[in-house]
Amino acid sequence: MHALLIVGASFFVLANAAAIITADSSLTSDQLIPIERERSETPEQVFLRLDRNEDNHITFSEFLRTDKEYVARKMKEYLEADINGDNVIDFEEFIQSEKAVKTLEKAKKAKEIAAQREAEGEDYEDEEEESEENQSQEPEQTGSQEEDVEVTESPLDAAKMLALKRSSQDHFKIYDQDRDGLLNETEMVEMVQDYLESVLLVKPKKLLNIYDRNNNGGLEPREMWQLEKDMPIELIEPYLETDGRLHDEVLTDDELDELDLSDAEKNYIIFRKNRRKSENDEFYVEGMEEYI
Repeated sequence: MHALLIVGASFFVLANAAAIITADSSLTSDQLIPIERERSETPEQVFLRLDRNEDNHITFSEFLRTDKEYVARKMKEYLEADINGDNVIDFEEFIQSEKAVKTLEKAKKAKEIAAQREAEGEDYEDEEEESEENQSQEPEQTGSQEEDVEVTESPLDAAKMLALKRSSQDHFKIYDQDRDGLLNETEMVEMVQDYLESVLLVKPKKLLNIYDRNNNGGLEPREMWQLEKDMPIELIEPYLETDGRLHDEVLTDDELDELDLSDAEKNYIIFRKNRRKSENDEFYVEGMEEYI
């Protein structure tokens, strides 16, 4: 009997305590902290950012900037490899970069594996991890491999073929197309392109063949938006830190001239400014990312 009284009293105390805690911990709508969402680019902003030469088409080189986060990471590696800071990478700087050393080692190993398998009459189809463990696997295809990597093929097949492409006697010469001993901006685009192909697991040229409906060699706005719709959101909208000079600021023409901006950046701002004026609204630059 005493035990029942003790249990009942304990339950009464706990119930009252829970009621007090609930009453004290309740918040009004004024006390709630609003959740701020990161701003995302509209399809129009994505297209304008990629269309660097403003010809209303996205070329292959411009398409590489779709994955801003990846290109920014590769550009960081480029700046780290530029030891003397002259904005170009000569051969000595190139071979000293950690990424280049790893790439060369991987390419050399892939070339050795490919030579061994070619001697044995096998296709380049086994995964890289299996080759490292000396595991054998029956090839699924006995014919010649297509030039363009299909989406349904193993992602490592694309990486293997890319490594084979790079495995030449002089890795630097693959990208130094004008043979001046330096990698300029255009040649760096080619280098970043190769890395980007590995990330996408499908050649960008293949994507252009799919989405370039009118076969004019580039993506028009409607085609670009369809590609954006079909792609994973994390590939289209990676976030970079915004430029504090441009973020949520009202810019006059004089202030715009004073900023150290590229022509593409200025054209983007002018485009948005004119559009806002037509709507009788103040002009703010929303989500303007730094150009790499």
